[in-house]
Formats: sequence, C-alpha cells, structure tokens
Amino acid sequence: MFGLGKRIKNALARIKGLPFQAIKNKALQIAIVLFTLGETTTIDTSAMTNMITSMLPLIISMISLAIPLIFIKYIMKFLEKILSGFS
Repeated sequence: MFGLGKRIKNALARIKGLPFQAIKNKALQIAIVLFTLGETTTIDTSAMTNMITSMLPLIISMISLAIPLIFIKYIMKFLEKILSGFS
C-alpha cells in the first residue's frame, strides 16, 4: 500500500549508527504512520461555501469596476475626441 513497506525498510536502514534518542524519534515516527493509516479525514467546506456565496455580489461588483479601470486610457481618449468637437 503506497510503498509503505519499502519506506519503513529504508527508514530502518537509516537508523543504524544513530544515537539512541534519534532511534526513538524514528521509531515514534514509524508508529505514528502505522497508527494513522486507517484513519480517514473529512473537511467541512460548508463555511467556505457560505462565505463565497455571501461575498459573490461584492466580487462581481469589484470586477465590474475593474474592467473600466483597465481601459481608462482608451475611454479618456474617446471622451476627449467627443468633447473636442464642441470647442
């Protein structure tokens, strides 16, 4: 399963020659991996979904304000052409 046996063999091979504290730490890491293999986690995304839904009008209005700002130079040239005809 996911090459776990190979990973454990490699971890055990690296343990040789380490001080006792390091060996204890490696053994603890291997034990944690083995104990958590069967655990499944679920992520509750309803709060994030509610936040996005409530902020959607703000996001849309900010985008609708940003689009004219991108083209403000061309809009100003166009208005200048229109207004220069009155002088």
